[in-house]
Amino acid sequence: MPRGLLLYGPPGTGKTYLAKAAAGYSSKPLILVPPGSFQSTFVGINLLKVWMLFRHVRKLARRYGGVIVFIDEIDSLGNRGGDVDQGFRTEFTPGCVRYEKQVPSEPRKIVLGNAQMGTLEAFLAAMDGMEEPRGMLNRILVFAGFKPLRPYEYKYLMMGATNRMAALDPALLRAGRFGRRIHVTYPKVEGRKRTYEGYLARTTNDLTPENVEWAARNHAKGTGAEIKDIVNEALLITFRDDRENPGRVQFADLMKAMLWVKYGESDGPFERDEARWNVAVHEAGHAVAFHLLAKHRERIWFASIEQRGQTGGMVAPTPLHEDWLLTREEMLADIQVSLASRVAEQLVIGTTTNGHGGDGQQATELAQKMVALGHGDTIGAYPVGMNGPDRESRKQTEAVLREALDGCRTVLRKDDVERVARLLYARGTVAGDEIHELLETA
Repeated sequence: MPRGLLLYGPPGTGKTYLAKAAAGYSSKPLILVPPGSFQSTFVGINLLKVWMLFRHVRKLARRYGGVIVFIDEIDSLGNRGGDVDQGFRTEFTPGCVRYEKQVPSEPRKIVLGNAQMGTLEAFLAAMDGMEEPRGMLNRILVFAGFKPLRPYEYKYLMMGATNRMAALDPALLRAGRFGRRIHVTYPKVEGRKRTYEGYLARTTNDLTPENVEWAARNHAKGTGAEIKDIVNEALLITFRDDRENPGRVQFADLMKAMLWVKYGESDGPFERDEARWNVAVHEAGHAVAFHLLAKHRERIWFASIEQRGQTGGMVAPTPLHEDWLLTREEMLADIQVSLASRVAEQLVIGTTTNGHGGDGQQATELAQKMVALGHGDTIGAYPVGMNGPDRESRKQTEAVLREALDGCRTVLRKDDVERVARLLYARGTVAGDEIHELLETA
């Protein structure tokens, strides 16, 4: 069986839980090594901690017939300082989508007497030396010229977890050490649904299976830690509202908790009526474009003109499926949804606001991505220039944006935008189902 197993993926996806589950399933003891356990201010103490860990592993392996060691955030141990990926580091050019530039990394600085030097080397040597003969008897036999006794076959499994795969030293990842790697990614819809059900079972609630399905469907890329936080926040809302029966979670509590965890606390609507109306028109443009161009693969979760965090309003979509493969028409529709705020403001208000700046930047990045992937006037997929878009890629990007803007002006109607804007102006936050129903019955 493998001696090393590495779990890597985003934070909060349950890597530590998987290690505990593996230990519980195997009925073997689990040694948890928290982050920073090998760090010490004094020289040599970190090496002593490595020696003590493996001494403890050998002792438990003999007593229980096996042991599992879980090292959380192994990147704190698994690098020797500096960059380890072939002596290069990756830079992202501003304004370009998914374009990477490799430049030589800075020379590694080594400070004599650093207490952390040699910790990784000591760990690797101890891991490789588990099968070597040891003990006073073997020393005497070797000194006398005899072969040492056959070493005890220790059964152990080293499990590590990290969300910084690039920071690990290649020597740690070679076969025989942590050569087996498992990507622990975001749960799918079914996984999120079962996680919601598990945490909600610990509460008193009035949620139906349809409500739980709705929460799981609208929580794209939701981790187990986030789901736990949402259910806990929904429970706290029932106590803060000073109800007759606090502690009973309603569907509205769950939705409010999801908004708070994903988008932050609401600062309320804009003070001036004119600004409130302009934001309502802006977000109504996005909502109408979503309904007309992308409802076959995305539905509107909610639309709001309340300020949350750095945003003055938003239209939050929820995917009907989690496939990443898109056609050129679907990519163009995403750009049209971003540009719909500009078209809606021109249709209803007669001018544009600075709220369109972020949408314009997002549309530009999507168009650059289309050009870089070969969806412009070229057949091949060429990266955008080293120092930003070159003249040719800028020309093709502008052509894609112009095509999307003309298509958006064709499908967007002033009556639809005003109808949704009035609803947002009156209510502040509106569920997506109401918007879809309003536009379908128009």
